[in-house]
Amino acid sequence: MKHALAMLERCVTDAGGSYLFCDTDSLCIVSSKDGKLVPCADGPQTKFLSWKNVKRIADRFTALNPYDRKAVPGSILKIEDVNSDSACHQRQLHGYAISAKRYARYERNKNHLSIVDPKAHGLGYLFPPKSRKKEEPEWTCEAWDWLLRGAFGLPRKAPAWFDLSAMSDLASG
Repeated sequence: MKHALAMLERCVTDAGGSYLFCDTDSLCIVSSKDGKLVPCADGPQTKFLSWKNVKRIADRFTALNPYDRKAVPGSILKIEDVNSDSACHQRQLHGYAISAKRYARYERNKNHLSIVDPKAHGLGYLFPPKSRKKEEPEWTCEAWDWLLRGAFGLPRKAPAWFDLSAMSDLASG
C-alpha cells in the first residue's frame, strides 16, 4: 500500500494540491466544490483541488484494484462517507490536524462549529468521562470543539468533565 500512497501523493501534488494529513493507508486531500486558492493565517496560500479533480485522481487507481471487479468494482481509493450529508450530497468540510491520527473534520458557520469526524487516537486509552453512546463518544466531540474554539479565538466553555482526573486501565502482570 505504501507505493500506492506515494503515487497518490504524487498525483495530488502534480495537480497543484495538498493534503491535511497522511497515514499508512489514507490521504486527506484538501478540496472544495470548485477548487480555489485559499489564504492561510500562518503561511502561503493553499490550493484546494476541485471535487471533480479528486474523483478523477481516485479513478486513476481503478486499474490497481486487485479484487474481483464484480465483487469490488471501481478504485482502490474511497472518498469517505463523512464527506456527504444525510442526503448523500457532497458537503464542504474543514479539517484541523495535529498528526496523522489526531484530527477532526468539522463544519463551520461563523462562530458555530459542528464536529463531524473527531478522532480520539491518543485519548482512546483513557476511560471516557461520559458514557459512550456512539462509535465516537460525545466527549471526544466536546474535546475537539474546545480545542478548535481555542485555536480559532472563538468563545469557548470548558466541558463539565474537564476537571476530572484522567484514568486508564493498567494490566496486571
